[in-house]
Amino acid sequence: MDHFPKNELSNITFTNEPLMSKHEVDKGRNERKTALVPQIRELLNTHKKFKGENISVTFSHRGVSSLVAFLESKEGKFVLKIPIRNDLPQGEAKFLQEWEKTGVEVPHILEEGLIDDRPYLLMEQVTEKTLFETFSEREMIDRGIYLEMGKTLHSMHQPKTTGYGQIFNGKPEYDDFASWLKYTTDKSRLYTEENQLLDENEHGSIDLAITILEDYGRKQNQSSYCHYDFHTENIFATEPITVFDPDCVLNLPYIDLGRSIVIGPAKSKNNDTVKQMIEGYESEGEKVDLRVLQASILINSIQKFQYWNKKKSTEGIQKVKKYLAENKHLLEC
Repeated sequence: MDHFPKNELSNITFTNEPLMSKHEVDKGRNERKTALVPQIRELLNTHKKFKGENISVTFSHRGVSSLVAFLESKEGKFVLKIPIRNDLPQGEAKFLQEWEKTGVEVPHILEEGLIDDRPYLLMEQVTEKTLFETFSEREMIDRGIYLEMGKTLHSMHQPKTTGYGQIFNGKPEYDDFASWLKYTTDKSRLYTEENQLLDENEHGSIDLAITILEDYGRKQNQSSYCHYDFHTENIFATEPITVFDPDCVLNLPYIDLGRSIVIGPAKSKNNDTVKQMIEGYESEGEKVDLRVLQASILINSIQKFQYWNKKKSTEGIQKVKKYLAENKHLLEC
């Protein structure tokens, strides 16, 4: 860590450097990670919980939207999480606390604060590995973990609120679902069309998906606390599973369920992954409307295609396109 400022207090040890993304799209985030390292040192030097202690700091080498540091001292093991996105959406503590009330396992929040001009969370550390690191896809199917994921996601959607999108200055971006849908779809649809990432005749009509979701959204008067990045790399392999690292978006449950399928099970070669997740979601007696869900999957797909294409993650795009083609009929039923 020669290019970082030297540690003036011998009781703080940085064991590694933050992971830097190789993708040009993440260049700004890399720069912000580097700038935050001395700020973390200053926070720990002055924090009442850690001041004067021997502290080991290890940066997580996963994820690009936050800088995550694992802290270890005689007080225990903790996680310090600092969002590095410039738009600074808020609310992770609120989301985790709402889910915790429903019985969902999440990292327990100890403190919220500011480091420089960025919010941070101090949480208890869960030491188990993620589902992705622990089990193969076949093991997860055999163990019924996708069932548990679906059931857990359903529980996470039970606390209700109002508004849609991310939270800024304590308020959601949009008052109604239709406004959120138009804003998030217009840009990604244009990008998808310009880069010829989707054939609507083969993969499904975006206009039809929008109409289905708008019709459904008009019947709803509340939103849910949505993870928006719910997959095996953001779930610890505890019993029961522990959910962490949400993107924190207020939305309709079907949007979150559809997105969860796009970023995980839809990329699988085994249809049992999606089947189990839907069955788990339905385990509390709430029947999933497959037409609305497929509309959500299509809209979430074009949103993710834009990011994946910029990162040259063509394999994920091709796998999801295959899923869309195989399930296009659900839109038209």
